[in-house]
Amino acid sequence: MDLRDMHYLIALHKYGNIGKAADEVHVSQPALSKFLQQQNQYYGEKLFTKQGHKLQITEFGEMLLKYAMQFTTLEETMNHEISCWQSKNKPFKIALPGGSGRHVLSIAFPKFMAAYPDVDLRYIDIHTTLAYDKIRSGEVDAAVCGIPVDDADFSWKSIYREEMVLAISKNHPIVKEGVTRSGFSHPWIDLHHLKEETFILLAKTQWPGAAAETIFKQINFTPQKITRITDIQTAAQLISVGVGATILIDKYHTFMVNPEQVSILSCGEEPVYHHSGIVWKKDRILPSYCGDLFREIELSFKHIAGET
Repeated sequence: MDLRDMHYLIALHKYGNIGKAADEVHVSQPALSKFLQQQNQYYGEKLFTKQGHKLQITEFGEMLLKYAMQFTTLEETMNHEISCWQSKNKPFKIALPGGSGRHVLSIAFPKFMAAYPDVDLRYIDIHTTLAYDKIRSGEVDAAVCGIPVDDADFSWKSIYREEMVLAISKNHPIVKEGVTRSGFSHPWIDLHHLKEETFILLAKTQWPGAAAETIFKQINFTPQKITRITDIQTAAQLISVGVGATILIDKYHTFMVNPEQVSILSCGEEPVYHHSGIVWKKDRILPSYCGDLFREIELSFKHIAGET
């Protein structure tokens, strides 16, 4: 039994189902069934018995499983050590979105570099819609962007969540109508009172644009005037000079040129959240220092939100 076979055995025990195990180890169901038959013949013992629709490991199979787990753990440790060794003299490229990314950078990176002065850490300013393609191609090693990731090619770590809010000029009459409402972070308003207001929104394929559609659907609301753009910073700047209203991530207004000219309000039937995380390619073994790097990035988000 080689290491590949051991991974097959572990997957079969984990799922008790040939189909799910086959997906886990990226082989066809017939190939995994053949593997099981060959192992039974080779050892003269059954590794699993079938109980209904589920595979149940035998006593002999458990003995093999014990050693398979030990060998695969050693394999993972070895691969991790190799990756750490190879990454010593290689730059680690992490992408962050413009605006909030620059603030995270100014807080997290100095602390990290003080602890790891020999690490060649490189920051790349990137639009979040391009993050996954850049990771997949290897142009960046990791990226701070929206999660969860509905893609088996990626792994991710959740670091923060923020309410999606309405941003509008502080001089707009609707600001005075804000009321306290349970579950919301800011004074809440009824969007129906803004039916004739111009909404400056991102495309529906971008998270703030999709979040706006979710909020509108909650309350059966359709603005009469919508201007679609592709850059949230442009929307934020327009709002800061008194043009229209937009839906954006809470605290993003603090990165505007004139944040004091903007009011932030909650809206919708229930809060809609943006979940931020750090994403990397699933088969990428990260350097050991990434744990501390990701922790500093997470703390920087909380600092910006005023939680630390």
